Amino acid sequence: MVIILIILFITLLVALSNRSRLKDMEADMEAIKRKLNIAD
Repeated sequence: MVIILIILFITLLVALSNRSRLKDMEADMEAIKRKLNIAD
């Protein structure tokens, strides 16, 4: 359980230090939401 929290924390730090990657992740999330909406 603790290991999972550490991994999530490191992932957040990497995302915050890499704003361009964060924007790409947001774009991917929007694309996934669109696919889910189409599936529904």
